[in-house]
Amino acid sequence: MAEPLRTNIAMSGLRSGGPRAFAPAVVNGVKTVDKKTGRPVLDGRSVESVFAFDLTVMPDELPAYRVQVIHPLDLQGLLHRSRAVVEYDPEQPWRVVIPSNPPREWLARANSVSPPAEVKERVGGFPAGFRTLVMGVALAAVLLVPVRLLG
Repeated sequence: MAEPLRTNIAMSGLRSGGPRAFAPAVVNGVKTVDKKTGRPVLDGRSVESVFAFDLTVMPDELPAYRVQVIHPLDLQGLLHRSRAVVEYDPEQPWRVVIPSNPPREWLARANSVSPPAEVKERVGGFPAGFRTLVMGVALAAVLLVPVRLLG
């Protein structure tokens, strides 16, 4: 569950049935936050707290970008590591999850990468279905004009 790095926290996972790809990531920071408010908390074992992982994802076909991934568990032991493997949607790269058992070749690759010199702060993109919504509204507006003129 990830969201482009912002002040508020929202959860979004990978699309069901969508494409998947793995990428190495650099762990910039980990903090324990409240599920509802997103504010830092002291007790990481509380039922109301989750981990917020600040990651720099380095996919092969895109420039490196930062995301904040929210998860109730410290998958891959990221509290004590500086590298991770993430799974993301190539068509919507801001949708990132941390797999609990990533492939070994990707773990080795993540441990050997160096942090990128330039990082894109936010991966843009429209939400899934945005273009369909806009086209539907435009089509409805075009059809409404003749209906109004004819009667």
